[in-house]
Order: sequence, then structure tokens, then C-alpha cells
Amino acid sequence: MDIGDIATVDTADDIYYMDTGMYETPGYGSVYIIDADQPAIVDTGIGTNYERIIDALGRVDIDTNSLAHLFVTHAHLDHAGGAGFLLADCPNATVHTHERAAPHLSDPTQLIEGTRAAVGEQWQYYVEPNPAPASRINALTDGDTVHLGDRSLTAVAAPGHALHQMMFYDTTEDTLFTGDAAGIYIPMQDRIQQTSPPSQFNLETCLDDVRAIDSMAPETLCFGHFGPRVYDDELLSSYKRALVEWVEAVRQKRGEANSDEDVIQYFSDNAELIDVWGAEKARAEARLNVRGVLAYLDWQAAQTD
Repeated sequence: MDIGDIATVDTADDIYYMDTGMYETPGYGSVYIIDADQPAIVDTGIGTNYERIIDALGRVDIDTNSLAHLFVTHAHLDHAGGAGFLLADCPNATVHTHERAAPHLSDPTQLIEGTRAAVGEQWQYYVEPNPAPASRINALTDGDTVHLGDRSLTAVAAPGHALHQMMFYDTTEDTLFTGDAAGIYIPMQDRIQQTSPPSQFNLETCLDDVRAIDSMAPETLCFGHFGPRVYDDELLSSYKRALVEWVEAVRQKRGEANSDEDVIQYFSDNAELIDVWGAEKARAEARLNVRGVLAYLDWQAAQTD
């Protein structure tokens, strides 16, 4: 799938996904369009080139005035950064997101500062988000349902990746929009890559999120990156193992290294997925994920003090 392309979710009626071209890495930025009675978008990209989403709406015959809903799985800018821009072009749309994420969408100041610190040189690919008017944000809690006419989406809290994360379950199509709760799907390798950013990554809660997905066993998982994949319990079981092994690898390297910066540099130098994402993105992702695990290990140690 090339940047800007749009495709159908084969296992679901009237759901499409498109590639926003995030970080100039093909496939990384998946945004979903639901052509329901009340049309909806799930996640909004980083805001850069948000016009590609507007173009995609037109290509599936959804007018910007008829778009009714923007579902934002969590406040991280690669999922929420385009919300304010899209609201400006879609005057009748309401944003639905976790109650913890809502304040960051209306005032993204703290989110911008945290993202700059977390992503480092990758900030070059971002644009500062436009604030979303508070009057157009619907703050959700676990179990809340939003009706789209011919279907509904139910919010499922998934705090392992971030405390402000929710998945959205389309019961009619048996499709779950996972955000980052199920990790990052790598189609070329048919496996899931961990995503453990600072500052709220928590291993135990991430594992609980995956168990919640297993208990639902939806037909289709719509990943926040690289598109959909039919649900497979073995795939998710391998992801749970990968999460545990990843945290343990960082823990062991920290015990050997002279400093946390040495730990970060080691995993950056030995980054996975260079052949898939390119060296720049793969190494940046490794640095981000290591920092998240280090913060988690510090938090874990503090619980036993």
C-alpha cells in the first residue's frame, strides 16, 4: 500500500483504511473511515498532510459536511494530531475520546512538549496540532457507546500503552479498532512489534489489554499502524511473549551498561525492522521504546521501596 492509497477492510462492510504517509514510512499511518449512516473516522494521524484524509473521504463519497464522528484512540500525536485540523474542515463532526485524552486535545501544549522530548529528531515530521474546541469533544469512559445509525462503537479502556487509550468495538462488523493496544502489526513479517513509549507504558497492564482482546475475539483487528489483520489468538500470544522478552532484554542490558544512555544507544544501534521501516525510523522507534521500558523499570522499582 502506497502513501495516500485507500483500501477496503475485506472482512467488514463499508470500512476503509488509508495511509497518511506518517514519517514518510509507507503504511505506518493507518486512518479508518466508516461509511455508516453517520460517517466516522477512527484516528487522525499526526496532522501533517491531513488533507490526504479529506481527499480519502471524497473518494468514498463522504462529504466533509456529513462527517459526524472522529474517534481518537488516545492522545499521542500520531493518533490525535490531526483532530483539530479535521474539525475545522468537517464542521458537523464530534470528537470521541477517553476522558483523560480530552483535555490534551483542547489544549495540546503539554502534549507537544512531551512529544518533542520523546521523539527527538523525529519531530521534523510533525506539525503542531490545532486545539480542538472543547464543545466538540465527547469525553468517554469504559463501556460508553456511540451510535452511528446503522451501527455503534463501544469504548473499551486499554491503559497499558497509555492511561488515556481506548479501543473501539464495532459490534455489527465484529471489528475492533485497537489503537496501539495490540502493538504495531508488521505485515511483511506477519508479526506484532512492541510499542512501549514513555511515560505511561506498563507491562502488566499491556498484557491485560491483550487478554481483553482475546476474551472478545473479534473477527478483525484494525491496528493503528499498517492496517487490519484477521484476529488470530496465536498471533496475540506471540505478542505477549514478545512484550515480556522485550522488557527483560532492556532490564538485562541496563544491568550490564554504564548508563541508561548506553542502553538506549545499544538498542538503537541494533534496531530491528531497518529493512522494513528504514534505518531512521527503526532506530528512532527503538530509542523511544527503550526509554519507555526504562521509565517502567524505575516505576516498578519504586513500588517495592
